[in-house]
Amino acid sequence: MSADTHILTEVRRIPTRYVLRYAFGSMLIVFTAYSLNWTLAYLTPVLALMFLGNKAPAPSLKQGLGFVVVVFATCLIGIGIARYLLPYPIIYIPMIGLIILRIFYASPQSLSPVVKIFLLLAIAAIPLLGMQSMYLAAFMAIGLVTNALTTVLLVWLVYGMLPDKRTPVLDAPQKKVLPVQGERERFRTAMISTAVV
Repeated sequence: MSADTHILTEVRRIPTRYVLRYAFGSMLIVFTAYSLNWTLAYLTPVLALMFLGNKAPAPSLKQGLGFVVVVFATCLIGIGIARYLLPYPIIYIPMIGLIILRIFYASPQSLSPVVKIFLLLAIAAIPLLGMQSMYLAAFMAIGLVTNALTTVLLVWLVYGMLPDKRTPVLDAPQKKVLPVQGERERFRTAMISTAVV
């Protein structure tokens, strides 16, 4: 079997509903974000595609509100760091390094990639904007929280328009289990990632 044939058989297995939801949902969310043009509107489609890009069911109320709460909490952490640690660079720089190391050291089971992205964004970008102006940092934080809330609402709307069929899956593919890294390997990977950031 050639690689092209293998790819075609994999593409044929994707249900049409997922493709339509992804295409229509991304179009609707991009149209809404750019036509209303709120603060940092370009982030909403990127966040929404993280939800629409997999075959997972619609986020539950708990998952959706949890996502918004995580974004809000990470923005508060970033504002707190900018407000209280930024005036003391001898404390700020090592503290940021340790926090970023801890974020990268966290196991994939304890922190999802989306949460890691928002933690890094709040820890790195918001204090940097706070160097110029705390109003600018607050503007960024408010924009992130607004986009997170709007993303969840629009994703629920798209899943409402194109809901999942509740048919039993007979030959569901088994999830690939990632090998668990040892403590030493996780620390080495976290140190490299921290050095890159």
